[in-house]
Amino acid sequence: TLFRMVGEGGGEDSGGDEGEQTRAGTVADLGVTGLGLASVAVLRDRGDISAQGGDALLAEVRTMAAEHQTPALIEACARQRGMIRVRDSAAMEAWVRGAIEAQPGAAADVRAGKDAAIGRLVGAAMKLSGGAGDAAELRAMLIKSLRG
Repeated sequence: TLFRMVGEGGGEDSGGDEGEQTRAGTVADLGVTGLGLASVAVLRDRGDISAQGGDALLAEVRTMAAEHQTPALIEACARQRGMIRVRDSAAMEAWVRGAIEAQPGAAADVRAGKDAAIGRLVGAAMKLSGGAGDAAELRAMLIKSLRG
């Protein structure tokens, strides 16, 4: 995660929870510019990328030259690597239908009020999306579809 990356950069040990090494550091210790870090943070804050996507994108930004660490180029990098979440309603509806068809038992369980089964359906929908779907949005759509 971002904080572990800061710790890798060096700096003074600042204590932290037992068993967890934390270090004080600067943005420069990350190997990114302030604008580069902010660009990743904005994408994450808007929900355009997942937490894992944010970590992966930050790793990509670390390899970019400082002059290329602009919001537009960072977003383009995220799109090129398939990190941007898809929020197209038609695509998401197709993934929901496909997940229900692929997991009829889980769908029946969710209809019957067994919330634990929703994870299998969300997983199936995410698989159909190639990991580009918004899991929380898909979960809400699945529940609405199955329970009305």
